[in-house]
Amino acid sequence: CAENPAVTERLRRTAADRTGPGARVLAAPDGGVIAVAPGRRVDCSVSALAEHAVDLLGAEVERLWAS
Repeated sequence: CAENPAVTERLRRTAADRTGPGARVLAAPDGGVIAVAPGRRVDCSVSALAEHAVDLLGAEVERLWAS
């Protein structure tokens, strides 16, 4: 994300929109962003997004290591 400011800005906007009014958007240590507001947290860090992508693949991801 640091290499592509447009991606970082899009993550920043998405996280802020989903967190709601008054959100603070912080840079995540591993890249990406984390937005926080009272009672809400939206994690758009690189590690959270990668974990979500693997979860979406479900059992399909096992085939990557089965060959």
